[in-house]
Amino acid sequence: MSRIQLAFATASIFILFCASIRIAVPSSFAALPSPPPEESQSSEEGQKQSLEFGAKAEESAARSALAEVRAISQGIQALKSQVVDLNKDLRLMEEKLLFPSSTRYTVFVSLKSDRFFDLEGIKFKLDGELVATHVYSEKQRGAMARGGVHRLYVTNLNEGKHTATVFFTGLGSNERPYKRAVSLDFDKGPGSGYLEISVADDASAREPVFDLRQW
Repeated sequence: MSRIQLAFATASIFILFCASIRIAVPSSFAALPSPPPEESQSSEEGQKQSLEFGAKAEESAARSALAEVRAISQGIQALKSQVVDLNKDLRLMEEKLLFPSSTRYTVFVSLKSDRFFDLEGIKFKLDGELVATHVYSEKQRGAMARGGVHRLYVTNLNEGKHTATVFFTGLGSNERPYKRAVSLDFDKGPGSGYLEISVADDASAREPVFDLRQW
């Protein structure tokens, strides 16, 4: 056998060897099989359950926070009510200290009717001294016409003779400015006292009537 033939035979054997190896390699490193459908579905259900659990946890936290806010709001409202009641008690105590029952004198205004006179303002003088003024709103006039009274002035007044003078301003039945002054001489007795300033209607004369009366 010549060298050429020997080389050719050797090359042929080498090519056959390599071919056998190339064919065998893919079979030894074959692709791993894909997971069964059941395992994939189980993973998706797990993710879904995890999301649902998170949503429920957030909803529970939101409800708990809302309940806490409502409890705090109710507590604040209760405190406000207690503060209002406390202020009322303090005002009453202050009045008792500043105006003892033996010398306290209260002046209030009543409005029997407002057909012929719209009360706008009042000036009150006691023993020649201007001690109180007030301008009435439509809301206040409506409340007084329904039976309410306005406490105009509270003071300490000694026993004896005194003079009260009231100046009324407003509009008459013809929407014209109306002014009137009324005076009263009275005796202040022992203990507390009251002076009522009343505005009423005289239906026969179609005019307002102003009156001062001591209780």
